[in-house]
Amino acid sequence: MRRLLRVLAREVAAVEPGEKIDPGLMYDVLRYLIEYPGRYHHPIENLALWRLVQRGRVARPLADQLDLEHRSMRHYGGQLLRLLEGARGDILVPSPWIAMAAHQYASAVRAHMAHEEQALLPLVEQQLTQGDWEEIARASMPAEDSRHSEDVDSQFRRLYASIAERANADA
Repeated sequence: MRRLLRVLAREVAAVEPGEKIDPGLMYDVLRYLIEYPGRYHHPIENLALWRLVQRGRVARPLADQLDLEHRSMRHYGGQLLRLLEGARGDILVPSPWIAMAAHQYASAVRAHMAHEEQALLPLVEQQLTQGDWEEIARASMPAEDSRHSEDVDSQFRRLYASIAERANADA
């Protein structure tokens, strides 16, 4: 996640001196940053968190704050995604708008990552048992056809490989 945020930041940094940005690369990076955690990380995080809330190990306000952070990331990510979709198409989108939206999104993601690393992950590591993780894994498994799940996983791997290849070529 941090590497992809750096790719996004590098593209945004090009806006300020007036250099050309790559809205396609930014779009792909953002799509991955939004979709992958939304599909895999956040559902597991939420199940672990609520298990701790039910046991009285985490206060409800912390759980509510982390949930609000997830919604904020989706909101800011959605705004940026719409701007990039326009920029990839025939819509003239001012680069400073893209830069501002990218800063808002990246700030929300970084703040959330720091918050969960400081407040949630230590508790999860201390409080959840192997049995808890097994139950969380079963509960978080998609109810969809496993072939579809493999297709989605494959799409994410290809998207990430494409992003990494383009980002490394530009470095």
